[in-house]
Amino acid sequence: MLFYTDGVTESRSADGRLFGVDLLADFLVRATLDDVSAAETVRRLTGHVVDAVGGDLRDDATIATQRRRLPGTAVAGVTPAEETAPRAATARDGLRAGPRSVPSS
Repeated sequence: MLFYTDGVTESRSADGRLFGVDLLADFLVRATLDDVSAAETVRRLTGHVVDAVGGDLRDDATIATQRRRLPGTAVAGVTPAEETAPRAATARDGLRAGPRSVPSS
């Protein structure tokens, strides 16, 4: 599951091209086929967005993902706790990936 703000899809390159939903969907299909963890998906997507816009985000951008697997399936080298832990990336002038702490109520 992926959550993102419009700062991701509405990011523009220097020549005015939008990152857009189509590019985001294409990226997610490839990440799914590569069978990468949620944390790695956020890391790769963060880099992809920043590269696509030439490193110059003009709006805040947030990416959060969580992935659930069927019992008995796993990603090589990733513990179940690491795989299902929510990951987020957010910043005003650039994305930084890492775990996000959620305040308790």
